[in-house]
Amino acid sequence: MFDLAAKTLSFSPIRHDPARPVALSARNVDFWYGEKHALKDVSLDVHENEVTAFIGPSGCGKSTMLKCYNRMHDITPGARMTGRIELFGEDVNAEHIDPPLLRRRFGWVAQKPNPFPFSIRENIVYGARIAGFCETRAAQDELVERHLREAGLWDEVKDRLNSPGTELSGGQQQRLCIARALATRPDVLLMDEPCSAIDPIASARVEELIADLRREHAIVIITHNMEQAARIAQKTAYFHLGALLEARDTRDLFADPRTEETRTYLAGKFG
Repeated sequence: MFDLAAKTLSFSPIRHDPARPVALSARNVDFWYGEKHALKDVSLDVHENEVTAFIGPSGCGKSTMLKCYNRMHDITPGARMTGRIELFGEDVNAEHIDPPLLRRRFGWVAQKPNPFPFSIRENIVYGARIAGFCETRAAQDELVERHLREAGLWDEVKDRLNSPGTELSGGQQQRLCIARALATRPDVLLMDEPCSAIDPIASARVEELIADLRREHAIVIITHNMEQAARIAQKTAYFHLGALLEARDTRDLFADPRTEETRTYLAGKFG
């Protein structure tokens, strides 16, 4: 278990800057699954060109919050939300918002790599073609190479683009899924424990990729790996029993937690 007192952490060299533009803003968000009160009065800003890590015990609301951003809960029976979430100043739940079009503005990377049962090339092209901005063969070829390079995967797969994506290793599949998410030109990347199902070497490659992608995107990542949060996140948000107890610069939160619950969690005593 992670022991705050015993570890010398390697932190991201880039610190949280509250002056950066806000990509996502949540204000007084409450969320219910039927009678279960899953989020309680959550207010949080996610800034452009930063990685924001969500940490906390299992079942504390992290994934629920992530899915509130892109309205993935719309089809969940009995689910309801109050409060306000804005993407670059626009209410994501406004009546004029088309949920499928909203979701295109978010790239989603799941806990377990889930490439489509298509070729490597088609995994990249599929979403972009549906969105209507990658129709010619030349444009598709350029798109495939650009995003596979962004994901650090091009040199490993350039000679087998027509092979099934499901034949790649676990770490390669996860980078393919990241490249697939990037190909739809998202404003924000949402990552739900993207390294939990891959080995440490592959995890390190994904962490390097996230650090690079931060230059062009706002990124929200859920992680149970405290050392990973320290390495890649500029801002860390601690959730506990549906409440957001604190959210601030990662180094400051790790060095001096403001709540006893945060301190206990970072010391590995529960969760």
